[in-house]
Amino acid sequence: MNNSDAIALSLFETLTLEPASAPLRLQLKETEWSYSKRNTAEQCLRKLYFEYYGSAMGKAKAEPKKDLLRFLKRLQNRHERVGAIAHLVIANYFRKAQEGQILELSRLTSWARRIFSADISCSMAKHPAAASTNEKFPPVQLLEFYYNQAGAADLCAEAERKMVTALETFCSSSRYEKIRVAGQRHAAQIEHHFRLKSLACRVVGVVDFALKTKEVPGIVDWKTCSRTAGQDDSLQLAVYAMWGAEHFGCPAESVEVFKAFLGSGDLVRYRTTSNSLQKAQKRILQDAERLAAVHPYGIEGRMAAFTACAQPKICALCPYVAACPEGKECVL
Repeated sequence: MNNSDAIALSLFETLTLEPASAPLRLQLKETEWSYSKRNTAEQCLRKLYFEYYGSAMGKAKAEPKKDLLRFLKRLQNRHERVGAIAHLVIANYFRKAQEGQILELSRLTSWARRIFSADISCSMAKHPAAASTNEKFPPVQLLEFYYNQAGAADLCAEAERKMVTALETFCSSSRYEKIRVAGQRHAAQIEHHFRLKSLACRVVGVVDFALKTKEVPGIVDWKTCSRTAGQDDSLQLAVYAMWGAEHFGCPAESVEVFKAFLGSGDLVRYRTTSNSLQKAQKRILQDAERLAAVHPYGIEGRMAAFTACAQPKICALCPYVAACPEGKECVL
């Protein structure tokens, strides 16, 4: 089948593809699932192609826009960036605390602001080499400036304000006091990368905070946003519980998993049940099967087989607009 014959696909619709050349179980064994990857696919299948195939050196070798995609991959929107900075600062707070040094709020917010200020300066100067410097924390180009979005400076100023508020809440809220104290223990794991061993596909992720006390193991996921009605992170949290069961050697139902919404100061516990775990495992395997189905098209560099969402609100936050015809039409 030639590239021009590629079928437009949607990851979460029924797929009609060529028969798999290898048994499904072998395909799943080579398929990597993460919550962020499945969200990318659900949001925009075209972005999945750009992120995991088009911009990858070892994949989609026939992709004509390879250099452009590799550059665009380094762009971040303001929400992603302030979230990443807040996570960096909080992780550093705990690592310093484990060394016996408690960092003051003013120091944390000052550092966060300096990082974001460097990002904005870099972005306004449109200096593409900035992301490849030898600095420990090199500045990142913000897509709001790269794509000349209206009011980019004001949008980023508002994002910075929310980031600072989140850090203030982390440091001062009584709801998080037990976590701040517990995080001083050397046994507390901060930004721990993990891989699940119990499923048919490869499942990877990162837990922001994990610790087993005398009572029960606990996991905390930091969010810089406020709690939103109808927000569903149950799949991600179920994965954390499954990892906690493997790591701490206990039933998944006994792992306490929390979402900490620093924008509003909420601390919400996810209730793990055998039923919710079974549902999560089924969803992961369904996702993995669909990811495996489109994988050959990505390896071949057949961008047209990956449907673009073409939704202005989503495209406005996507770094790959310059390489996506449908995205350009939406926002440029």
